[in-house]
Amino acid sequence: GDLPLTLQGRLLRVLQERELVRVGGTQVIPLDVRVLCATHQDLRQLVAEERFRADLFYRLNVLSLRLPPLRERLEDIVDLAVSHLKEHLDEPPAESLLVSQLERPLMRHPWPGNIRELLSLMERMAIVANHMAEVTDWEQLLLSLWEDPPLEERPITPSLPQEPEDSPPPTLRSHMAREEARFIRQAVARCEGDMGKAAHLLGISRMTLWRKLQGLAETNAEHPE
Repeated sequence: GDLPLTLQGRLLRVLQERELVRVGGTQVIPLDVRVLCATHQDLRQLVAEERFRADLFYRLNVLSLRLPPLRERLEDIVDLAVSHLKEHLDEPPAESLLVSQLERPLMRHPWPGNIRELLSLMERMAIVANHMAEVTDWEQLLLSLWEDPPLEERPITPSLPQEPEDSPPPTLRSHMAREEARFIRQAVARCEGDMGKAAHLLGISRMTLWRKLQGLAETNAEHPE
């Protein structure tokens, strides 16, 4: 739908004549191909507005399939999310656990970014989860990384971390360490695992970020939450 009219004419000629000539060449190359096209535009409307060639539209429109947006395929959302998440996790948990903890927020989201939004979110979760010793609440991890979760699902972040009743009160140093760890993980997730971008976002060097992530991994291994 975004193809300039001049290129539309060239594409139509190739499809009609089933041959082409390479740029700078003279030899005519016969073609025997099947063309698959996808668009997010309303091509019929573009044809009516004379922004898309009618002859090219009818040449391409041999068989038309409409793929509904993700919000209209609720039965697919959880399966797609869980399978993609497991694919990127170093040590994926049982599928039943992921389904039980992620189904509610996933089904309530309108998914304006469609399948790309879903897959990117699952990859972001996997990046953070792979740097944690253990994930005990996948739903809360999802909500903490969601840029725009459903209003009723937004997590409430306490001013101080919740500690067992028999544990000593948290010190300022321990609280700051936890906040730094949370901030680092969110930055890495926001940059989709790109350490260079995450380091720039945090205002530290890439080597410093790497050392901090190594320290977080060692701390989680020694003192799992």
